Amino acid sequence: MGVSYEKEKSKFRAAMSFMGEQSKLGTFDTAEATFARYKEYKEDFIQDLAVQYRNVMPDKVYEAVMGWRIEIDD
Repeated sequence: MGVSYEKEKSKFRAAMSFMGEQSKLGTFDTAEATFARYKEYKEDFIQDLAVQYRNVMPDKVYEAVMGWRIEIDD
């Protein structure tokens, strides 16, 4: 999830898509480091959206989104 291997560069790439636009997050030597970057970016992205739409979502939903974490085995 969020990690691909670039054979020609012998590197792993982190990326995330949202509404058809892809954000390239960097290339790394290991899958674990690549996933860590993806995880950090996606969790921050989701929380930023929750803050942006705070006034239109119930408190319970907002709290759930703010506490959401992505795991490598999701």
